[in-house]
Amino acid sequence: MAQLVGPQPPVSFAWIDPKTGMPTQVFAQYMAALDQLIRGFTAGQAGLINAVNDAAAATAGVKIGQLYRTANAVQIRLT
Repeated sequence: MAQLVGPQPPVSFAWIDPKTGMPTQVFAQYMAALDQLIRGFTAGQAGLINAVNDAAAATAGVKIGQLYRTANAVQIRLT
């Protein structure tokens, strides 16, 4: 049986730029990654490329900040 995870800590970055009142770029990137993750799961992970590391993901066409998977783990390409 899967073990339930307790409450998660709050996101530690600003969602809204106090000077402009607009969403921050970090928040927009976070939401885009979350959207991609949800779409990947709802499509049976068919949309996520399987790669062993960031270099292999780059070769497969995954852009920096996009999601890919390594076996059963979802990764974010950083380099």
